[in-house]
Amino acid sequence: MWKKKPNKLKTGWQAQDNKNNEENKPQTKTNNLNVSSNQIVKNKTNKNLFERVIKWIIYAILFIAIPRYLRSSRIKGKEIVNSAYEKLNSHEFAFVPAGYAMYLFLSFIPITCLLLGVIGSISAKYEVVLEHVMLGQIIPGISQVIPSISSLWSSAGGAIAFALFALSVIWLASKGYSKFIYSIDALYGHKSPYRMWKTRIKGFIVSIIISFGLALALLGFSAFMTFLIENAGLGEFAEDLSKMTLADFHLQWEFYLIYWVTIILFLPVLTYLAFLLFFTFAPNFKLKFSQAHPGALIASIPTSVFILIFGSLASLIPYQKFGIVASFMYVILLLSVMSYFIYAGVIVNSSFYHTFVNMPTIEKRSWWKRKKVTV
Repeated sequence: MWKKKPNKLKTGWQAQDNKNNEENKPQTKTNNLNVSSNQIVKNKTNKNLFERVIKWIIYAILFIAIPRYLRSSRIKGKEIVNSAYEKLNSHEFAFVPAGYAMYLFLSFIPITCLLLGVIGSISAKYEVVLEHVMLGQIIPGISQVIPSISSLWSSAGGAIAFALFALSVIWLASKGYSKFIYSIDALYGHKSPYRMWKTRIKGFIVSIIISFGLALALLGFSAFMTFLIENAGLGEFAEDLSKMTLADFHLQWEFYLIYWVTIILFLPVLTYLAFLLFFTFAPNFKLKFSQAHPGALIASIPTSVFILIFGSLASLIPYQKFGIVASFMYVILLLSVMSYFIYAGVIVNSSFYHTFVNMPTIEKRSWWKRKKVTV
């Protein structure tokens, strides 16, 4: 059989030497061009399946987010996708999403405890519904991992202890957010004065805002689910709320229908709005909503799809038999995927900014610095 010859390139590195007669002769251009073409094989870059899938996801979301820009120049759109993928898998940013996922994981359980404590102080039924009905159907075995701290309010000095716990949790989470804000400035090439302590303070403020927003969203959702169980007759509460499980609610199929329809409708919208606000206001430079819109879609759509798919599997498959291990494995996988696409969104935003906007970043005006008025 005839073998297909590989593609060869003449590079000049394999110049043949005539050791017998030409050792003492000066080198000429014809001597240097005496190259064997059977030495070098041309390298072809083969894209693996993971790279193709990630690039198609990014390009499809970009086509939804900025169709006008991509129609004007598809070449620049492909450049955004290629540069974003190269940056995300480069040596400089290879461990950045993993490090951010570690910060999210360290703060996930404390923040969840904090939210349960805040909601449980308002109503014990809200806390039980949030722990077992809402989070229990998405994260397997979460009720075994998270302790109840709402009882701190009834003890002497409980308010002070809860306040100290809340401050420590927010300070722990703020470190990850400050690192993330610092990396956003680095991706855009923005150099801010006093960047270290400015990002640390801003990370603390972002942590407070995110905790407050999550508390409001979960409080409203818990109140709605409690109304369906208690007033609409789609379930029931036991006398001892502390010993309740998901099976003790005796939820009807109408409740599950309303529950999943509500999550499918509101989860992508809420995650998109959260990422849009975060990507716009977190950096130390001015950024428009339209310039943060592509990255917000890239971060929110895969995160919402992951939560919906694995949340439905967690409600159908009995993961409870694996205990705490199932909860930690799910949380680690969720935060890893979320941090990867969060950084993918920020990198796409920076590539879009440098490709289509192509303007130097402008530092935001400090809150305590008066604006100069020129006459």
